[in-house]
Amino acid sequence: MRRMWRLLLVVVGIAGLLGTGYAWIVSSPTGSSPDDDYHQTSIWCPTPIEKHCPIVGTDDSGHPIVEVPETVDASSVTYAFMKDVSAAALFDLSDRVMRGTNRVDDGDYPGHYYDFMYIFVGNDVDRAILVMRWVNFGMSVVLFGASLLLSSPPNRRLLAYTLLCAALPITIYFTASVNPSSWAYTGIVSLWIGLQGFFTAHGWRRAGMAGIALAGGLMAAAARTDAAMYCAIVALATVVFHLRRVLLHKALLIIPVAAALVGAFSFALTRQSSSLMAAPDTSDPDAPAVNPIHMFLSNVRHLPDVLLSFWGTDLGWFDVPNPTVTRVLLLLVTIVVAGYGFIRSRCDWHKIAALVIIGAAFYGLPVLMLQMQHMYLGQWGLQVRYVAPLMIVFIGMLMAGSPRTDPRPLPWYISSATVLALAVAHSFLLHALIRRYVTGVDVPGFNLNPGAEWWRAAGPSPMATWLMGTVGFFLFCSAFIASGRKDRLDSAIFTG
Repeated sequence: MRRMWRLLLVVVGIAGLLGTGYAWIVSSPTGSSPDDDYHQTSIWCPTPIEKHCPIVGTDDSGHPIVEVPETVDASSVTYAFMKDVSAAALFDLSDRVMRGTNRVDDGDYPGHYYDFMYIFVGNDVDRAILVMRWVNFGMSVVLFGASLLLSSPPNRRLLAYTLLCAALPITIYFTASVNPSSWAYTGIVSLWIGLQGFFTAHGWRRAGMAGIALAGGLMAAAARTDAAMYCAIVALATVVFHLRRVLLHKALLIIPVAAALVGAFSFALTRQSSSLMAAPDTSDPDAPAVNPIHMFLSNVRHLPDVLLSFWGTDLGWFDVPNPTVTRVLLLLVTIVVAGYGFIRSRCDWHKIAALVIIGAAFYGLPVLMLQMQHMYLGQWGLQVRYVAPLMIVFIGMLMAGSPRTDPRPLPWYISSATVLALAVAHSFLLHALIRRYVTGVDVPGFNLNPGAEWWRAAGPSPMATWLMGTVGFFLFCSAFIASGRKDRLDSAIFTG
């Protein structure tokens, strides 16, 4: 009977997860995530560009101009930054009409992400984009699921609680997109939890966790220049966290060192890394004088405005309003879950040092880059999604401690309230996302179907999709909590 109950919870949890994933994947149109015009073109024309797309010229800076279907390049232009405008103008674009653009990667990004996604390019652009979104979402499910299956119960709780705090709004949004940030989030979190398991597991489980850590590091290093740098930072912080064990078994260093080297190698090869480290051009005599001290203090003071948007940033091209109720509930969930885990977990100087390394990276690196470029925060255009992978790891490390017991299971009343809060926050957020693209946010009303101007021809209606995502997310969270006994939150998915 007990096994049947656990099997039922697994089935319910997986069904809920698939329903949630489907809703997020189909609810936004082609080109809807930030810089999708750039990333989609780079997927259709990975380097070497001339082998995949015709180069029809160069721009003033010598950057190549390539020809791609106008649906690839111009889809976001029809509605981006115009929150009252639906995505209906996409219907006027053709996959067969070619258009020239210089918005293509030519060595600024590591590029391997684009190489992999090119496998799924097809004549039907929208269908290809949906397939890529499913692939990215599926990769996160596989890596996180494998981590949960191979980890000890404390590490399973640690990953589960971390994802509870960090799933919304941007993590689930980007993992279900074609933006390379998808691999950055999945890769960095998998690297961290893989190393956690590698340092504490034994036998074949240790080998499995090593594989997860290396797979995560490769994903992150292949996706973004900053994520490649984060590989080394996360590896260092995790080694410091487990320093006692590492000093006793120095052979354990081979996996974190390998992950750090992969990240460092990828970072060094991209053109973007050189531009980040380059000194600014100060030859213009008409440029306003910059007071370095004033600039430093200003950036330090205003950076928390960016970091706090981790729970409240607007999605899309900053044109999908994040409901206030979602912002508040997500912040409360993080404070309660991470705060409870931090208070109840073991804390020593190794943990404090690891937290300082991660915290200094996501707070100090942006300030350092701004200082080197002689820029104020608003001039650089820093977005929280760039540092979000490190923030997720920081939240996880707050709750980490003894590999035998920490983090402690949440009491049933806290876990119940947490799941309810997340389900409500998710429902409001998904509704706002669908509303923005179906009609624009200027159209009021709960029912998303009447007056729909954009939606995909096949599949459930907007309202049915929202209901599927809402119920799916609730079922997944309910399966997570329903199998708990006494004060334990371990579910069939997370219980060994």
